[in-house]
Amino acid sequence: MSIIGTFTAGENIALAIDIASGTAPAGLEVSASLIRGRVFGDAFLPSRGATPIALAVTPRAASGEIPAGWNVTLEAADSADLAAGIYAAFGRYQDGNSVTIDDVPAVIRVNPALPS
Repeated sequence: MSIIGTFTAGENIALAIDIASGTAPAGLEVSASLIRGRVFGDAFLPSRGATPIALAVTPRAASGEIPAGWNVTLEAADSADLAAGIYAAFGRYQDGNSVTIDDVPAVIRVNPALPS
């Protein structure tokens, strides 16, 4: 499992979930959360007692080379409180028939905030 991006606490964290082809099915609800932990081989292990942080998820239409999907963000004011370390963002998909699918995590590194 590799780190897909490095961010600094206190800046916007922006990720994306892309649809492989076509568009999202009608009624699909998408949510995402961020949790602190560590990478161990090909697995992500959440830190003991870590609390998931809700991420904002907004739909995104296809545009040129960019496929349809969702933008996933944590605003700068909210990321300011993140401790330096490794985090994983998890997507969750729920349809109207109570089917839930949890996505493979995207792992990021958060560096300490820069001194002001």
